[in-house]
Amino acid sequence: MTNEEAKQLPHGIYRLHLIEGGTILAAVGSDPSGDRWIAPCNWIGNIGATDLWDAVESAELEIPAQPFYEFNSDYRRGLTTQKHLKIDREI
Repeated sequence: MTNEEAKQLPHGIYRLHLIEGGTILAAVGSDPSGDRWIAPCNWIGNIGATDLWDAVESAELEIPAQPFYEFNSDYRRGLTTQKHLKIDREI
């Protein structure tokens, strides 16, 4: 999967199918530039990595994240809007 393909994924919990075989369960979100990060639930390292997408063959959305609430805050001379996400069902 390319970074451009990954950018099309909505935030949520995914079952990621790896090119070399196997699957991982991971949270997928985005950084300020829009790149998607992967936070695998069963890995020790590379938490929040954005450079692992080339190892992913496909992504299956298990639990979508929904906007929970928004708030505005002044941060470094600019007004930013931050979205907080919640999972819409229990595991």
